[in-house]
Amino acid sequence: MGYAVLTADEGRPIPVATALLFGFTNSEGVLLWEVAVAAVEPISSGRIFVDQPGGRTALAILNPAENAVTASLILRDSSGEEVDQKDQVFAAGQHQSLFVDQLFSGLEAFTGSLPFQTQQAEEKLAAVTLRQNTNLQGEPIFATLPVVDLTAAASTWSIFFPQVGAGSGLSTQLVLMNPSAGQVVGKIQLFNDDGLP
Repeated sequence: MGYAVLTADEGRPIPVATALLFGFTNSEGVLLWEVAVAAVEPISSGRIFVDQPGGRTALAILNPAENAVTASLILRDSSGEEVDQKDQVFAAGQHQSLFVDQLFSGLEAFTGSLPFQTQQAEEKLAAVTLRQNTNLQGEPIFATLPVVDLTAAASTWSIFFPQVGAGSGLSTQLVLMNPSAGQVVGKIQLFNDDGLP
């Protein structure tokens, strides 16, 4: 396990939507899962979704700086109330993949969020959320979720889930997180392939 860095040649644009695909093959040679991990820009403050009843949630963080960075991690329940907090040090160039239940104890049936913030605004970390589940054979299955950038300007545009499936063995869970300190109100509309509600 580790990380990769993509740097454009001087004067050249960086590619968009770069992703690294990795998968897991069991001892019988059967591919169990593949997951895309999108390339991200480092941020100073972010939030991940924590879903411990549905499996285990991990935060993979890279410190791209040449010096150590300390981040404050604040565990919040689904109503936004603070449950616990701790500081985590990331050495220069260090990559850490940490399950949330390794950082905080007593999370067997916990749903909420885990915001993180570096001590200085100019200090930034690259992060992604990993969600682990198991299949009927007890083999691990992973998915990735994005990290909400809490420093990004709020948008008033609609957002779209381009693929939603339900029934015939398919299920979709929509995960919504409020990046602001105030209440957010809106609506979700579901449509068929033909655009009808």
